[in-house]
Amino acid sequence: MKKFVKICVFVLLFLSTYGLHSAPFQEENDTLKTQTIDTIGIQKPIKFFGGFSLLTTKKTISKEELVAGDFVSVQEAIQKFTFYQLLSWGALGYSSLVNSYGVIGNLEMFENGARRNLLPENYSSFELFPVLSIDSIEIFFGSSSEITARNSNGISINIQTRKFNTKIPYTQIWIGQAGYEYLGSSGVFSQNVAKNLNFHILYQRYWSAGRYNNSNSDRWNVILGLRWFPNERLNLYLQNKYSVINNALFGGLNPERSTVLFDNSFSVVNFENLNRKTTQNDFSFNYFYYLSNDSSAYIDGGLLFSVSKNEFDFEEYFANYFSIAKNSSYSSNLFNISSKFNFSSLRYKIIVGLDIEKRNQQKWLFFEESGNFVPNAFAIVNFNLSKRMNLHFGGKVSKFGSEYLHSVGGNINFNFDKKSKIYIDLSLSKKDESSIFSRSLLGIFGFNWIEPNFKLNFEIFARQLANNKAFTFTKDSLGNVISIVTTEITNDVNVFGSNFLCTVNIWAGLNYSTKINFNFFATSNEQKEWLPLLDWNNSLFYRLSKGRSYVDIGLEIELFSPFKGLYFHPLYYYPVENQTKRNWQNNGINAFASAKLGNAYLNVSLRNVLSSNFYLLPIYPEYDRNIRITVFWSFGD
Repeated sequence: MKKFVKICVFVLLFLSTYGLHSAPFQEENDTLKTQTIDTIGIQKPIKFFGGFSLLTTKKTISKEELVAGDFVSVQEAIQKFTFYQLLSWGALGYSSLVNSYGVIGNLEMFENGARRNLLPENYSSFELFPVLSIDSIEIFFGSSSEITARNSNGISINIQTRKFNTKIPYTQIWIGQAGYEYLGSSGVFSQNVAKNLNFHILYQRYWSAGRYNNSNSDRWNVILGLRWFPNERLNLYLQNKYSVINNALFGGLNPERSTVLFDNSFSVVNFENLNRKTTQNDFSFNYFYYLSNDSSAYIDGGLLFSVSKNEFDFEEYFANYFSIAKNSSYSSNLFNISSKFNFSSLRYKIIVGLDIEKRNQQKWLFFEESGNFVPNAFAIVNFNLSKRMNLHFGGKVSKFGSEYLHSVGGNINFNFDKKSKIYIDLSLSKKDESSIFSRSLLGIFGFNWIEPNFKLNFEIFARQLANNKAFTFTKDSLGNVISIVTTEITNDVNVFGSNFLCTVNIWAGLNYSTKINFNFFATSNEQKEWLPLLDWNNSLFYRLSKGRSYVDIGLEIELFSPFKGLYFHPLYYYPVENQTKRNWQNNGINAFASAKLGNAYLNVSLRNVLSSNFYLLPIYPEYDRNIRITVFWSFGD
């Protein structure tokens, strides 16, 4: 807390002396002046750069929404603004798993329309995307996600980076403090170094000790960007992103060895020395070009080259079993090229995309060898059947090793008026070998209704997962986990559920929001309790507004019905069914206050007031009672 106060005092002193600009001195001169005519006009970055602008089935989170909450990661914003569930590993800095339409796994992520991975895995990480680097987050669901992404679990996201265009120096800062010595800071500086040419640099750093032994985390991100927008048809962007993600992998609590399971002093973690440090450098080039003057057709895409080094500190028994050094490292790299053609008219829209990926990595312990080219092509057509009805459908084909993978799907929606609509979405997809199932059939029925003081999103879904994999631990004579054994499940897993999100203005500045997730799993008529049958979140807050400023004060409570859950090993990352059932849980109530004062945002929250010992991933408990403070401030705006 003392560190945080010192940083705030420093920022206030700096701001008090910032912004004094003297008028430029102009010397009087009687000589004849030569007039220079500038033939290059002043341009703006293209709004749609780096996005899937023609896709209609998506939810967008803006950069203004990202700073208006006590978020320390992108995952928390997605949790708040959508009805998808984020399953935390119990420590800040750890990327969450997500439950989307009954499937628990990692999100497939794009940045400026190109796939991003935390090497050498086939998934990405929220820790690669500092909040201040984001212009907007596009969230795709159902058929749109299954067609555009390679290994979607029902949703995927695309992050559009900030489009800076600042004639004078622009700076934005973020400072955050949370429980267990979490202290983070981030800053961005932007300046146009020439006409229509912008340079910006961003950093983010945080440290957290974690609630339990060996649950600390440390992260660095540094981003250098150069954006050129010479005319209203062409935009180019160069970016170099350097990331260091250092996580101690405590692996959750061990109930057999713990004296008092949830007590910080008497609990025993599964791994006391396991640690992973990932150092990754991503160099990317992106382009956007309008093929026609009327903006009806354009191409966009880019190149990505990633180099990664992973350093591990293993438990002694693990190193001895595999005859490797306790301190070992593993390197890999990736090259990706992608491009999309987009065309739109009053009646229809077409998107055709292609990306080719090439990895270089050797087989080592739990990492598979990869050296093949992986091509991926997709196409989506969107028709306006009438003034109120719209249809889109498409397909994707990928070649993964010697196997061809495909996805097909479509969505039809009917608009009752500008405020409400219904939609039906259907998709069928085949997954690669890294997925815990090989085929997914997903059907969604949804209803949206938006009024000035009322918003409602509702979905019911049914999903069939075929050729699933079940995982069990292999242990040594002392009970230590050595590896995971995979077996095929011949019976399909059927998932049924619903998602409900509603926000209503009750009276004046009093607002209420509720989110309900219902999930039911069945295999051969046997219920699987992998997630709570019911997850119910409620929030009540009062907003006091004056001009462009406001203050929010409120409470939030979340309830979880009994469930067993799935345990995820921090190295093997495959789900193992937990055998112990947890009774009803709650999040211990969160009290929060948020304020927007000019260009500054201040967010303060007391989280888990009741110090409830709850979790969604067994057994990775969330933080007990803790205070979180975040400050966003921009100047030279």
